[in-house]
This record gives sequence, C-alpha cells and structure tokens, in this order.
Amino acid sequence: MNDGTVRRLVRDYSIALGAGLLASLTAFAARAHQIMVLSAGVLVCGAISTVLGMISVRRRRAPLKLRIKGNPEWRNLDQVSMRVAFEVEVSNKTRNAITIQGYSFTYQYPGGSLHNAQIGDDDMTHHYPRLDHYSEVQAHKSISGWCVAKVDHNPAGGAPSCTVVVKDIFGNTYSATIPAREPQNYP
Repeated sequence: MNDGTVRRLVRDYSIALGAGLLASLTAFAARAHQIMVLSAGVLVCGAISTVLGMISVRRRRAPLKLRIKGNPEWRNLDQVSMRVAFEVEVSNKTRNAITIQGYSFTYQYPGGSLHNAQIGDDDMTHHYPRLDHYSEVQAHKSISGWCVAKVDHNPAGGAPSCTVVVKDIFGNTYSATIPAREPQNYP
C-alpha cells in the first residue's frame, strides 16, 4: 500500500465520518437515544483515521547502503604515518540507477580532531578495484571497491576511527565507519 492509496483512504473515511456525523446529528434531534450511536460512530471513525495516518508516516529506506567488508589492513609507512586499506560495498536498494557524485574519507583518534585524507595512494596494486573508480550503482545491484588512505600516527598509539562517505547526485550522503582501536598493554 503506497502513500497515495493511504491518503485516498484517509480522505474517504473523513468524508464518511462527516456524513455519519451529519446523519447522527439529524437523528439525535429526533431521538435522544441516538447519543450512543453518535459517540460510537465518532470513536470508530476516529480510530480508523488514526491508524491509517500512522501507516502513511512510515520511514523511507535509504536508497544506498554502505558496509565495510572484512577487516581493515593496517601498515606502517614511516614514523609519522600508516596506511589503512579496506573494502567497501555499496548496495542500491531502488529500481533506478544512482549516480555517485563523489567520495570522501576522514579519520579521527579518540578525543582528537577530525582529519580529511585522500583516497588512494601509489600502492593500490594489491587493492583493486578502487571504490572511487565507480560513478554509478545500477538498480538492485552492488559495487565493491577498496579505499586505501594514509593516516597520521597517534603518539598515544592505536588506530583511528575511519569513515568513508559516498555522496549521490542528489546530495544525499551515506557513510560506513571502522571503529577506533585503543592500544593494548600485554604483560
């Protein structure tokens, strides 16, 4: 049942409610015992109208869905930076192809500031295809690609939370996040 059908049902029940009220008021003028019928009619029509209104206010599902596939791969590059590589799947839940306008990547250490990073680097040979290679997701299909980015080391250790964001042609954004990892102390 789509929103247009629900709206027509609500309108039709509202008209029926008005007609019922008018008939009940006319009958009430002639007979006093009609109060019970009027009250019952109002309650039933009000309940139906409320239920149909709640059905039409359902939440719309996001057209695209992102998810991180597998575990991220971390590699030290030097004393100030490391590389993260992870595969992202983008699924189109609609009947139409969706054009992708762009991709972005951010990372943040717990308690730290948010940093932007460039997706891709010179070492993409083991991680192909790149996620930012795709410009469209076909209807009811998925694409899958790799994000590889350079992030700064945190002097306190651990790994930052990393978020990839996909923006469609309508300006909608969709994101998937790798949670931060605190450094561990082992005895």
